[in-house]
Amino acid sequence: MTDQTPLSVAFAEQTTLPQLQLLDKKGVVQCSAYVNAFAVTRQEAWYARPNGNGKSRSQARGLWYLSLVGEPGTGTTLQALYGGATENSAAHSLSLDGIGAVVLGNHREDLVKQGYATHWNYSQQPLTVQPPALPMSPISLLTSEEPEPAQSEPARPRPIRGIHGILEPRQLTVADPLRAMLTAPRRRAKKRKGERAAKHKEEAFLSTGRVESSDPETRKQAADLPCFLLLIPGHRAHEAQFRPHLFLSFLGRRLPWPLKSEWAEPLWEACLSAGMVEQLDVWSYGLPFPGRRAAMATLPEGSAPVLVDGYLCTPQPAFLAQVVERLIAPRNLHQRPQVGTLRPAA
Repeated sequence: MTDQTPLSVAFAEQTTLPQLQLLDKKGVVQCSAYVNAFAVTRQEAWYARPNGNGKSRSQARGLWYLSLVGEPGTGTTLQALYGGATENSAAHSLSLDGIGAVVLGNHREDLVKQGYATHWNYSQQPLTVQPPALPMSPISLLTSEEPEPAQSEPARPRPIRGIHGILEPRQLTVADPLRAMLTAPRRRAKKRKGERAAKHKEEAFLSTGRVESSDPETRKQAADLPCFLLLIPGHRAHEAQFRPHLFLSFLGRRLPWPLKSEWAEPLWEACLSAGMVEQLDVWSYGLPFPGRRAAMATLPEGSAPVLVDGYLCTPQPAFLAQVVERLIAPRNLHQRPQVGTLRPAA
């Protein structure tokens, strides 16, 4: 999900963007940054919070995707928020405007008990948003002769510069957990001078991936307990079949048997009815904030929000096997299998 458009940054509306704050034990803000997209759970739950002397727990909402933006020179601040989120220490907390306390979703106690290994990748790069081109004058549209520049012609606006960071569990959003890279790619630093050197310092590729994640037993556990995220882009929001088929494509990499494309909708509906698909609160620039009717800003005509919807999927292979068995069993051609009546094992 790293293909962000310049419109998603929208520094022109920077004051309307929500903020993510890192707070200490006393509630004092240590650092903050603007957010232009996120995906969080709709309900609060208990989350494990290590504190150095054991484990504590706190009520919060799970954060599963985060897109940060900042002004030039704030790269260290954005990385500090990444560090605070992934450290998950009880010595500090994260607060998102309009949402409240948030903790990385994989620390939710029911998911921790399942033992699913999840690591987080953070990618940060400088960006430049070019201002819109100045319209052509009526004279230049009517004649091939180039008109003389007007004395009062306004100066062309300067490019909008900033920093963009994305935090996501890539093995749950864009990759197979058995093949996902354990660490983000690293670039060898080159000697640069002046502006290029400053720009290079703003780049960051960080990951919580560890060597033990490649252990065969860990990989087997990840396959036995499928868990993944479906993030729906704005330009596919109104395609009825997109969600079921995206769901099927993730299942196809996590189950040991082949799946037919015509099973996409029945499998999707069965997991929805069984509570194995949890809808998330998703917001990105141009959408109404969760709980509000009106959007903070309007996107240009023809543009779509980066993300419009999201789901946390934890399907049980044994339950899916029952659904597939119903789908392939001989039946009346005019009778559709009642997969929605199946129930997961206790």
